[in-house]
Amino acid sequence: MKNNDTNNKKNRKNYAIIGDVHGMLEPLEKLLQKLGFSQQQGVYQHADTLAIFAGDLVDRGKDQRGVLELVRAMVEHGSAIAIMGNHEYNVISFYSINPLTQQPFTKHNLHQKKQRRAILNDYPLDGEDTEAMINWLKNLPLFLRLDGLRVVHATWSEQMIERLKYVTNSQGQLNTNAWQEALTEGTYLQTAIRMLLKGASIPPAKDLKPEQHNTRLRKWYRICWWNKKPSSWMTILCSSRDAKVFADTPLPTHFPFDGRYEEDSSLFFGHYWFKGTPKPVKRNIACVDYSACIGGKLTAYVWQKADKPNENGLRADRFVSVPSTNFHEEECQNQRR
Repeated sequence: MKNNDTNNKKNRKNYAIIGDVHGMLEPLEKLLQKLGFSQQQGVYQHADTLAIFAGDLVDRGKDQRGVLELVRAMVEHGSAIAIMGNHEYNVISFYSINPLTQQPFTKHNLHQKKQRRAILNDYPLDGEDTEAMINWLKNLPLFLRLDGLRVVHATWSEQMIERLKYVTNSQGQLNTNAWQEALTEGTYLQTAIRMLLKGASIPPAKDLKPEQHNTRLRKWYRICWWNKKPSSWMTILCSSRDAKVFADTPLPTHFPFDGRYEEDSSLFFGHYWFKGTPKPVKRNIACVDYSACIGGKLTAYVWQKADKPNENGLRADRFVSVPSTNFHEEECQNQRR
């Protein structure tokens, strides 16, 4: 089945931007139904709303195949757009062979096999439709520009998007011949893609003493790139636990990234494991990842052109959520059966 006319998608007045699904099929179907989508000829559709999946469809949850088949059918029918998240990128790297070494781009060690356990259950390395699944993931856009709307999985960076313009098409899809460089450690291209999909981060503070907080030192710490003038570690780091560990260290004088967003268009992202009641993080910026795979909420924002969101700002009452389950609990239940 081929994609419907792209112009038909762009002419929709309403969009439902959906956060990280991570293989949680049941909450996804409940959310789509709550948003007003219904199955017609086996595909979820809506008369005037286009679903936009903000990445991380895969890993963790038990229904990898179910989620991918549902979303793929919507995309191919024209009732949805899906962009790439860091977990799609990681899956591609795990399943893809480097032609220079004839080895996977990501080593198949115990840690990586554990990380990919859920998708390996549904798509074994030698599965008959595994290659087709990987090729479909490779065609997901790295970012999305629509009239009045921007979507990226982690960090919107104009500098990195500019870096990618020579290897992406007008829909933000990576050219087929660029994937080898995109998956090769340390390349210029991989750095740009990781910024968009994995987010901006900083190394540990020089004076950090993690042993005082009973924690381990990590190489990188995610930062809240959307805060233009952070005044404390609580406004710099995405994790409150990390902020407490950094609390006694000096604030950085500058950040090593250009993730500031200056456009009037609404911007949506996932990736950051928000908790609590969904609300915009800035007047025109919102996260739609509310930790669905660990018992949080699978969340969407309904962007309506009639609201004039780029003039009036995003609205807290446009978030729609359904409760989800914890994939760890599902794994334990499966092991007991």
